[in-house]
Amino acid sequence: MTGERVYKGLAHVRPRPGANLKPGVTGAYVNVLVFGHDATRRSEPVAEALDDYDCELLDVGLGPLETALDDNEAVDEWREIAKDLDETKQVWCAGTFHTYSTDDDDA
Repeated sequence: MTGERVYKGLAHVRPRPGANLKPGVTGAYVNVLVFGHDATRRSEPVAEALDDYDCELLDVGLGPLETALDDNEAVDEWREIAKDLDETKQVWCAGTFHTYSTDDDDA
C-alpha cells in the first residue's frame, strides 16, 4: 500500500438524460473521496462512479484528505468513509448533488 492515500475533491458534473435529478438541472457539484496513489490518476475512477448516477464528469479537483481535515473542511463522516476506502479501494460520492440550471448561469 506504498504511497496510497485518500483524496478529497469537488466534482463538477453534467446529468445525462434519465439522471435522477430534478427537471431543468443542467449541472451539479458533488463531494467525492477516492483512494489511490496520486490525485492525477484519480479522475477516471470518479468518472466511472458517476456513471452510476447517469452523470458525466466535467472536472474534479482533488487533494489529500489530510489537508481537508487540517483545514477543518471535512466532517467526521469522511473519516469513517476514508477508513472504508483504505480497505475497499473504492470511490465515494456524497449523497447530495448541489445542482444548478441554465437560468442560474450568468456566463
